[in-house]
Amino acid sequence: MSMDMLLQNLKQTNQDQLNDALVNIYGNLVENTTSVYNKIPESLFKNYFLPYFLGQKQDNSNWILEWVSIAGTPTSPVNVFQDSTGEIVYTVPSLLDSNNILVPRSNSDITSIMKAANLYNNNLPIVGTKFLIDALNDKAKNLPSQNVSQNVQMWNYILTRYGYISSPTVNSSTSSLDDFFER
Repeated sequence: MSMDMLLQNLKQTNQDQLNDALVNIYGNLVENTTSVYNKIPESLFKNYFLPYFLGQKQDNSNWILEWVSIAGTPTSPVNVFQDSTGEIVYTVPSLLDSNNILVPRSNSDITSIMKAANLYNNNLPIVGTKFLIDALNDKAKNLPSQNVSQNVQMWNYILTRYGYISSPTVNSSTSSLDDFFER
């Protein structure tokens, strides 16, 4: 085999390894983010942290700091794994979901909308009212409700698993997520 062929094979092998690493990194960072969450055993979550989340225990004012030290940040979810098998059973949503924080932009926040509506109202009240309704409807459509509903689904699963609520789809009259959390 010639030196050129050896160099070409080495170059191709390196390129293949780089491509595999890129796919793996992208998959873990973008597609499978649950693999990078910190983990705790189910028994620790169920017996220690869950009563604090539900407001049933209040004897430790530092429990949130303890939770954040496990999660890594207030915006990080935590995987809970089964004690005996190590299998991830569910993910506890983050304390602070950064996807649900609305940072108003100067050209589209509520104050700007109200100022524009007032300008329209001074001249043509019907146009001002229509502008206000349209602008607020557009603002409502942009609210990040998907993450909120995903978090509600995760909490529903956790609370159903431990018998705090009945399955939300089967019997919603006994207890609901609203009994445990403010929204």
